[in-house]
Amino acid sequence: DLPAATGFQQVHGGGSSDGFVLKVRPDGSGPDYATYLGGSDDESLSGIAVGATDHAYVAGVTRSLNFPIAGALQSTYGGGSGDAFVTEFSPDGAQHVFSTYLGGSSTDSAMGIDVDQAGAAYLTGSTSSLDFPIRNPYQPFKSSGPEDAFLTKLRSGGNGIDYSTFLGGKEIDAGVDLVVDDSGQAHVVGKTASLGFPLVSPIQILVDGVDGFYVSFSSDGRSLRLSTPLGGSAFDAAQAMALSPSGDVWMVGRTESVD
Repeated sequence: DLPAATGFQQVHGGGSSDGFVLKVRPDGSGPDYATYLGGSDDESLSGIAVGATDHAYVAGVTRSLNFPIAGALQSTYGGGSGDAFVTEFSPDGAQHVFSTYLGGSSTDSAMGIDVDQAGAAYLTGSTSSLDFPIRNPYQPFKSSGPEDAFLTKLRSGGNGIDYSTFLGGKEIDAGVDLVVDDSGQAHVVGKTASLGFPLVSPIQILVDGVDGFYVSFSSDGRSLRLSTPLGGSAFDAAQAMALSPSGDVWMVGRTESVD
């Protein structure tokens, strides 16, 4: 009974959870639209961004073989216990501009999404798939760890992949949030347990247990401008970020470290 379910999908798809998208009017008087997003198994949405033309872009993870797709780069479920997905809605929420799976034969999950001024969507998350879709990468192969972070840039309208890359070392790595600046450079935060996590001009050299990380990519996704872990001797994770107009990076997250 999602309130005012008037958008693309007005009934729950099935499983124990569906994703949802809800747009509230500026004066708070009610929703402009609300829609479920899911197939017959479980979905969870973890990221949303809104483009210049009021299109909502959402990302998450699905276990449904019949997830709603449209103009898809990948029209079938890749495998494992979840696939990442990205969906772009029309301004009224009534239809998909595109909706696609994004994953390989193992488990994949999208966590963060942003969109640039041209309507290209950038996603980050984690993947356990050796065959995750990769194009023009900084890191072409998955590391030997259980899962790597990834960064993928989809062209406007979902009409192809500009670049897609693994990012990780020999343990667990996951991208959690990202922001794209006016120059098309993606800034990604997340968590890593990898001593071999790629470093460029780091603030901190060593990973101690599980640390947060911050990575800045070049606009073509093929190189790192800065990459550093951030944390103490216990568990740390970066969970969200923002950029100031002057280009300063702001991060929030969780730490169990007294240092």
